[in-house]
Amino acid sequence: MIETEKGTRARRRGGRLSRSDALATVTELDRRLINVVSQQRVLTQTQLERLFTDVPGRTLRYRTERLTKLGLLGRSRPYRDKGSAPFHYWPTRVADAFARGEHVPHGGERPEPNPQFLAHAAGLSELYVLLAAQAPTYGLRLRGFQREGDAREPFRADGRARALAPDALIDVEDEQGRQLLAFVELDLGTMSHARLKTKAAGYAAYAAEAAWAQRHPFCPCLLFLTITEPRALSFLKTLQPLLEKAARGGYYGRSGNVSWFAAGACAMAPEPERAFAEACWDDLRLCGGGLRLVDCLNAARAPHDSAWARQQAEQVATEAERERLRSDPDARRALLQEKRLYARGEQLEQFGEPGATALQLLLHFSEPMSAVERDAFAALACQLTDDPLDAHLAPTPLPPSQSDSEAVGQLVAAYRARQQARVAELTRRYGEGPKLRRRRNQLAAGELISEFAWDALENDANHDQQARQEQERLRIAYLERREREERQRKHEAPLAARLVRGRAAAQALVDRDHLKHCRHCDEIVYPPEPSRDSYGLTIQPSYRQPLRCRFCGGHELDPWQERHLPQLQYGGNYRPIGGDLLSSGKDGLMDDPDGHKGGEW
Repeated sequence: MIETEKGTRARRRGGRLSRSDALATVTELDRRLINVVSQQRVLTQTQLERLFTDVPGRTLRYRTERLTKLGLLGRSRPYRDKGSAPFHYWPTRVADAFARGEHVPHGGERPEPNPQFLAHAAGLSELYVLLAAQAPTYGLRLRGFQREGDAREPFRADGRARALAPDALIDVEDEQGRQLLAFVELDLGTMSHARLKTKAAGYAAYAAEAAWAQRHPFCPCLLFLTITEPRALSFLKTLQPLLEKAARGGYYGRSGNVSWFAAGACAMAPEPERAFAEACWDDLRLCGGGLRLVDCLNAARAPHDSAWARQQAEQVATEAERERLRSDPDARRALLQEKRLYARGEQLEQFGEPGATALQLLLHFSEPMSAVERDAFAALACQLTDDPLDAHLAPTPLPPSQSDSEAVGQLVAAYRARQQARVAELTRRYGEGPKLRRRRNQLAAGELISEFAWDALENDANHDQQARQEQERLRIAYLERREREERQRKHEAPLAARLVRGRAAAQALVDRDHLKHCRHCDEIVYPPEPSRDSYGLTIQPSYRQPLRCRFCGGHELDPWQERHLPQLQYGGNYRPIGGDLLSSGKDGLMDDPDGHKGGEW
């Protein structure tokens, strides 16, 4: 019917159908032929017969000849020195568009390929046919075979865009089901040495940048097939220094990337079936060959298998560590201490200030936990993340249960008793100084000493003991000098005050002018002794005011008040219990007249 409707136009074209008419006559076998030729670019008649084993050879020859007449396949027979070469088929632009499901582009039909291209493309197709038809005999199974355009991989190296364009990318799996990948470079003796070096440099940059990680689980092996043994060894010798140079340049870690790269070369390009079956490959070690194709492919996968084995071992060890931390609270606390968990925030504040301090102390101590501490640590673990290896508090506080609150309350009581005993023991050894006194008052008020202050208790007690000795020496020296100045200034006080209070009136003037009081330590700050030269002469005025506290080094000093007189008379550890500073009838202090200026030492 088509010939009837289009008979006139068909006769004008020499009996050739139009594109639409030709595609309308395509059978299912024709579709298969067009698709495989379009994918592989060039296939010979013998290669088609090996691929389509379910179709008689005569039928294949008829269908290919018919597709050629319809303009869906191109055909040529290259020159051969001996005998005749089989027909080489390539897809026309109509066939490519038909295989891809696209519109036929404008511009006419492509010209007939040159013989070198046909030979190179047919050689790559031979590799595909061997894998598709005979891969099980080599212990492999074909998963994918991509030609030049589909195998091209763009990447960046040394700050510029580059691209890796192998002749083919082979994706197979071995008998154990492991994926094996390989880039194929086929050289029929037509590539110059400069071209080969450029290709080798591209692979070196590709490996150094680990550009394969964007597409593949490991770096595919480079398979270089050429025509002579010296040419194969020359390519490996060219590639080796380029890999070393790429590993040295750039950022740290390139040498590790290059270690994932493997390459093999052989001289079996004219006989690719021997490249699959025989041990004719050599690698970058240049050990003289003797390697099989599977050996080269496994060498490329070996770093991936090693990394995967390490990863699996690490996962097993990690899970074992998680179970150990879940079952051993002491080990989990040690991990939290190692990770320096910052135990602050609402998660601990909901236990109250003493409870939060107790939990911080619990995380600070390293000795084995008691039963009370274990119960409190269980309450703390509820506020952490679910993964015991993650040393962080949960993002949302979990309201504590009644048992958790009781466990933390018992921990507070236990730690308060422990801290009180420690403060009492240090007081017996060093005496009570301002810092120990402050800690004792803190415990008496229901608070707890923080972990940092707990570690510094003994150092603070030792420091207070040394400062107390210096304080006592200054107190005695001051009392001696106060008697001398008292006699000098006895007439400065009003007559009525001298008659009623006697010597205490002049002493109060001296104390007011030369003594201060530290509000932080609750200690008297005595003036420093006058500086003297080697001859014993005073070189600095003796009326210098005290600048800082001997205990805390603070400069916030209050004026002298009469309630501190017992400390001056009896020593720093004397603290009156009642409201009276001294017993009745003793010397007291008088009010200092406004605007009175004290004397000098």
